[in-house]
Amino acid sequence: QLLDPNFRQSVVLLLQQAASDVVRYEHFAADARAAGDDEVASWLRELADSDREIVARASALLATRLPT
Repeated sequence: QLLDPNFRQSVVLLLQQAASDVVRYEHFAADARAAGDDEVASWLRELADSDREIVARASALLATRLPT
């Protein structure tokens, strides 16, 4: 099943944003660890993990719906 090109682009943008957020959250988590705040660091890693799941799911959805 192919996605409408406009909707497909939306999914790609969502995937890109989630991937960027993973990097951002990991950076912030490192900053929190360096500041000695393990609780905030852990929360930020949870956010990164959640967005990793979004990236994986969006990638899988796109893989089955892109033209070959």
